[in-house]
Amino acid sequence: MATQTVNQYTHGLTIDDADTLGEAAQKLHALLIHTYGNSGEAFRNMNDSLQDAYLWTCADLASQVEGLAKRLARGT
Repeated sequence: MATQTVNQYTHGLTIDDADTLGEAAQKLHALLIHTYGNSGEAFRNMNDSLQDAYLWTCADLASQVEGLAKRLARGT
């Protein structure tokens, strides 16, 4: 049991936290790719409220990534 518990943690993050960090980073990357360059034109053509909601989603994901990354850096 103790070995299993130790193996579930990586620098204070559980395996689930590490998975969540990777998933949130991938989602954020996928969303942000569509805000610049050729893909960005479709974003810029969205109405203001949709752009706001889109970027709000990006900000939420960035906050989640930041929080998990800080926990990883602290080791807690």
